[in-house]
Amino acid sequence: MISLSGEMPKPWVLNPFIQSYTELTSQKVDRKSLKQIGNGRFISAYEDQKLVGIAFCTGDVEWENEVSLSVLILPSYRKRGIESAMLRLLRGKQSSYSRTVG
Repeated sequence: MISLSGEMPKPWVLNPFIQSYTELTSQKVDRKSLKQIGNGRFISAYEDQKLVGIAFCTGDVEWENEVSLSVLILPSYRKRGIESAMLRLLRGKQSSYSRTVG
């Protein structure tokens, strides 16, 4: 994973909780890699014509002061052929923490 310091994607541009995001366009993204986002850590996903953003918690979710939010930036699911079932898989992991972060 390559950390970027460039412009944040629009869905989260005003979200002060996002501390990092990662560019994964050069790596293969499949169902297995999305499953590695732990249960209760997925926050939300956004897709437009060009990219997909997946926001999730990293760190210790039980101790909120040690949690940071990360965003994976991928090419659009439609362009990469990632099934919509994978997005449903992530939504099944949606965190109750996301309801407090907003």
